[in-house]
Amino acid sequence: MNVAHKNFDTLSQLLDREVVQEIITIYEQQLREAIPQLKIYSKGQQFSDASKLAHKLKSSAMNIGAKEVGQIFLSIEKNPTENCTDINLDKISSLSKSYLAEFQSWKKMQASKAA
Repeated sequence: MNVAHKNFDTLSQLLDREVVQEIITIYEQQLREAIPQLKIYSKGQQFSDASKLAHKLKSSAMNIGAKEVGQIFLSIEKNPTENCTDINLDKISSLSKSYLAEFQSWKKMQASKAA
């Protein structure tokens, strides 16, 4: 079992599976809206706003077990001038896509266990 599946198993032991799915869906929506916003903040040198948004997203990522994503958001929160870059934001997008794909895989595995 991979690390992401272990994270989802742990979450589902603490919370109902439907709640876990809702949390992941909310995270995905937040991320979809936030990445373009962070790019706007970076280009406009609105680093205080970038830091605040990164703080919110860091917490969301950590809560669902996406630790590497959370660490990048932490670096943006702490030093947005240096770290709120297209490279980091693209990395967050890539890592999150992989994480969300793992979530879909985990859901299918759970459904087959229940059948």
